Amino acid sequence: MAINFKYTESTLINIQQYLSTSPNKIVLTGRTLTIPEIVTVSRKETKVLFTDDKKVLERVKKCYEHMMDDVKNGVPVYGCNTGYGAQASRVLIEGNKEEKVRLAQKVSEGITHVDVSVGPTFSKDVVRAAMLIRVNTLMQGVSAVKLEDLDKYRQLLNKNITPIVGQYGGIGASGDLAHNCRVMNVLRGYPGTKVIDKLGRESDAASSLKKHNIKFLRLDPKAGLGLVNGDNFSTALALLLAVDTLDLLLITSVLGAMVIEVLNGTNRSFHPLLANMRAHKGQKEVAELYRYLLSGSKLAYQEMDKHKRRPPGIKVQDAYSLRCISQYQGVNFEKIKRIFETITINANSVSDNPLWVTEDQVTENEKPWNWVSGGNFIAMHMVDVMDELRKIMTQTVKLNDRHLARMVNPNENNGLPANLSDPQAITRCAFKGVQIQSGMFDVYSTLLSMPVSTMFGVHEEANQDITSHALTSGILGLENLRIARYSTAQNLLAVAQAVDLRGGRKHLSRRTVPLYDFVRKHANYTETMFNKLHTINDLEKFSINDLEATFINTSGKAWQKKGELFALNLFQQASKRVPAYASFLKKNSISPETIKSYEDLQEIPCTDKKNYFDKYQLKDLVWDGKIKDKYVISSSSGTTGKPYYWLSHPSEFIQGAAVHKYIFHKILNIRKPTLLIVNFGMGTWVAGIYTFLSTYFAGDNKHPISLITPGFNKNDTLSILSNIAPHYKDVIIAGYPTFIKDIIEQSSYSKTQNLKYILAGEGISESWRSYLLDLTENKNMFDVCSILGSADAAFMGFETKQTILLRRLIQNNTSIKKKIFNEERTPSIVSFIPNYRFFEEQNSNLILTANRAMPLIRYNTQDYGGVCSYEKLSKVLKKEGIDFAKKCGQEHIPIYNLPLVYLFGRGKFNATIYAANIYPENVKDVLSDKKIRRYTTGKFILETKYSDKQNHYLLLNIELKESIKSNKKIQNMIGEVFVTKVSKINSEYHRVFEEYGNKVKPIVKLFKYSEPHLFSRSRLSKTS
Repeated sequence: MAINFKYTESTLINIQQYLSTSPNKIVLTGRTLTIPEIVTVSRKETKVLFTDDKKVLERVKKCYEHMMDDVKNGVPVYGCNTGYGAQASRVLIEGNKEEKVRLAQKVSEGITHVDVSVGPTFSKDVVRAAMLIRVNTLMQGVSAVKLEDLDKYRQLLNKNITPIVGQYGGIGASGDLAHNCRVMNVLRGYPGTKVIDKLGRESDAASSLKKHNIKFLRLDPKAGLGLVNGDNFSTALALLLAVDTLDLLLITSVLGAMVIEVLNGTNRSFHPLLANMRAHKGQKEVAELYRYLLSGSKLAYQEMDKHKRRPPGIKVQDAYSLRCISQYQGVNFEKIKRIFETITINANSVSDNPLWVTEDQVTENEKPWNWVSGGNFIAMHMVDVMDELRKIMTQTVKLNDRHLARMVNPNENNGLPANLSDPQAITRCAFKGVQIQSGMFDVYSTLLSMPVSTMFGVHEEANQDITSHALTSGILGLENLRIARYSTAQNLLAVAQAVDLRGGRKHLSRRTVPLYDFVRKHANYTETMFNKLHTINDLEKFSINDLEATFINTSGKAWQKKGELFALNLFQQASKRVPAYASFLKKNSISPETIKSYEDLQEIPCTDKKNYFDKYQLKDLVWDGKIKDKYVISSSSGTTGKPYYWLSHPSEFIQGAAVHKYIFHKILNIRKPTLLIVNFGMGTWVAGIYTFLSTYFAGDNKHPISLITPGFNKNDTLSILSNIAPHYKDVIIAGYPTFIKDIIEQSSYSKTQNLKYILAGEGISESWRSYLLDLTENKNMFDVCSILGSADAAFMGFETKQTILLRRLIQNNTSIKKKIFNEERTPSIVSFIPNYRFFEEQNSNLILTANRAMPLIRYNTQDYGGVCSYEKLSKVLKKEGIDFAKKCGQEHIPIYNLPLVYLFGRGKFNATIYAANIYPENVKDVLSDKKIRRYTTGKFILETKYSDKQNHYLLLNIELKESIKSNKKIQNMIGEVFVTKVSKINSEYHRVFEEYGNKVKPIVKLFKYSEPHLFSRSRLSKTS
């Protein structure tokens, strides 16, 4: 990247775009390091390389050799064979050459006395940036440090090993001694030094270096001083603070324009005349930016041509905090540009002492490679930079405070309600507390902006009698930036509220709409309503029309962000409040405090039944480790037959009711009166009780739903269809597909009745859906709706008209299915609400995060499938010549941007029969029986198959040993052992066998040894 980017000649927006570039690799030369490169290494962990320029590398080597010659020849060189600082009069040059070198090495090792950093630790990005800058400056070849030593720093960066460095302990005189020494001692494997890895896991430095094959640093003469003496930590902190402050300035610029809009201010305060008459570049740039941002706003007065008359009582000019923004912030725009140029110089400057004079740097009559002592390490430029950055932050906080004060004050906000309260509010105090808090931020930030550069004392035996204390200013800057962000967040929420009170986003300038949308993605009314469904009263206020509007109006990217925030927030809560999860993280050496982003969260190991639920007691798996609420408890059977118990909180059924209400009215289009027959298994199975309670709560006075729960009882269900169903306009049967098919085939229920279906537990094909509809002469494909649920996660996703139409369109198109799902099969496809149930895909397994009585954090469902966005789906279909949006329009189907989860089966290797999961481990137990094992090799393929009449059955293909021939006796024996053994170890299979008998007994097929088309290695890797 170009080192000569002209910050002072660019706009802040162009600078931000430049700083956001992310090079794939960084090549260090000592002189060409850019701010974007430092940011990408510190925050995105980009790989670092050394230049292959022979001149640069030779200069590094030559300087080291000349330093060693000085030491061997007894030439006194500060910090090589003398004491440090005020002890520089101690010259240690006794003995022969080898002894002189050993003495100098001891001097180098003695620098460890400055390793005194304590207190809160610097964030990972600061330490990585400091290391990168240190290596870069030493690459200039005037510091007598070996390239091999610098390479160890490079290895730390590239292997994502970051030293833990305390913030306190430096005065910015001989550079950042304490902090650089801690990093150096990490590379020496010094006792007590610690590092963190990519996941934030802490370990001692020595063991981490050994694990990653990094040899300990051995200090040669001068190396100790060369590696610690410099202001690279100050430079790193100043750089990252500047980057973040720039972002803050740009955000608050757009925020300021929105404040002008909601307060009905004018764009005339930014007339070009003003900047032309006071020709500061910053003022002109801010004015141009605000003219651009306010253009087209229906809330702000558009008065660039002339003043417009105000209503009676409205002032003809705006208050200072509105009309003086370009003058107020212009100086900060100019200031931060100069700051970036100063930091760029510092990042490519040598701050070490002493230095050696190269051939191209000699003065008149001076010979090269003599050492020179000076004070490049004093961080005065950096303390000045950070003092100025803190002023910018505080001026931002003060401007925010004044803006918020005007927005909440009915005497100053031109018609907005007091405290930005809803017109129906009783107290009218919505943002009162927020504005009071803003006053605290104002005062605190003012204290945090006091200059540090003039506060130094006399230190280190009076040797360091002028100092910078740059890091002190930077540490204050970290806190001030935090306050400025809080302040800005307050105003973003307030201004979005004001926009809504003014009539919504349609009145904003199209240039400020994106910021409003960003706020509403994170805090909008619909989202709050859905997430706060806890009681019947909440459900009564719930609007399915509002929910559907959210499905339509929220973009796919916004849904993804909602899900990421939901997952991160749930992780943070569970890590503190769920004992089992806190223990799980500790066992995996993960510190929850280090997980600050969704990207961090993705590195967390997944939970599953074996590594999590098998390891902890039930009480430790619930919130706060106490079984104290009222729960509904369900169970499921795992591979061993051991039951798992799952707790559901009542609020989960309220939320489930909201989604069921949506399904009833927006997909099934039910009429009243409505009857719902629950044919899911009742008992401890989750589907039956979940459907019953969700439907019970979903019914209301306007549209009551009658419920009856025959469960698996076929005769009762047939009687209900004959005697009760005719009294209802719509009848919904909720159950497992195979059971429902059996019922409808045997029912004499009139085909003129309107039957609708809610299915779960098993995937269905589109031909199966059509077959079921044909049985009752129903042609509406949307009257069969599948949901995705399980005992461990309850309700997870649901078909919409959109997903049903999608399956119909692609069921015979192998090309589309391969491109979207990487399979030729048609999976089950459902939509999911990411801030209710959040899915990720990992190695073709579905990973789920769900807020339950027993919260699931990145839980591996063992389901074989994946996640797809509507946007990706549409692109693939368009390339295949299908305009999906047009197809939806023809069917009068609204387009939802909800993400999709697709599922091929409950586990890649499982089969299902009447919703009971049969696991490979179950079959292995059967084949290991002493009656059977002498006949078979143990290789098998277990599948769920369908007959022409859409009856499903288990097919068990088994390989015989080489000398064994197939016969009916072996087939029958395997079938009988299967039923006996699997019934004992799999409670789900035991239940369905009791109900259906031989219908769930597998059809066993025997194949000769090494049947090539069935038992090839590639086929077996996907089955047994």
